Amino acid sequence: MEIVYFDINDPIEINGSLSACIGYFDGLHRGHQALVNKVKEEAKKNGSRTCLITFFPDPKDVITNTKNKHIQDFDTRLKIIESMGIDVCVIGHFSIELCHTSKDDFFNKVLMNLNLKCLVCGFDFHYADKGSGNYETLKHNIERLNLDISHFKGQAWNKGIRYKKFSKSQPLETILVENSTYR
Repeated sequence: MEIVYFDINDPIEINGSLSACIGYFDGLHRGHQALVNKVKEEAKKNGSRTCLITFFPDPKDVITNTKNKHIQDFDTRLKIIESMGIDVCVIGHFSIELCHTSKDDFFNKVLMNLNLKCLVCGFDFHYADKGSGNYETLKHNIERLNLDISHFKGQAWNKGIRYKKFSKSQPLETILVENSTYR
């Protein structure tokens, strides 16, 4: 897997077209696996490489100036991402500056440089200053690139049903990716 790091002020340089999913991917649970599978499906259709766009350190850690616990450490997540068949992992350095970037600047400085053929995100994805960029603004912006937005349905990937909080605790094996090396 090719790993590409970027900072908001440094242009991203990647050869070839990409079908990508974007998010923090904190635990690579089944919802994240569904996003990756959608990217793989789209890449196969359009002849592009698969890509996962994520951020380090954890945006919540930067915004709240705390150290949050994670299901998996970052290195473990990278190994799992690679095992899921992703060709390129784009890692954005999450900083206060990136946090305060406008949604248009984020789109223009980051996503426009990736030669995207497809972009997928979870319905609860937020980006840019104060989370002003979301699923709907991303959908609008990728539509400007003449990309297929038919997969943007405003629903979770689990049979089209919006996520509902679990009424009781769930064992990790019911939410983590199958065959994960995480223990």
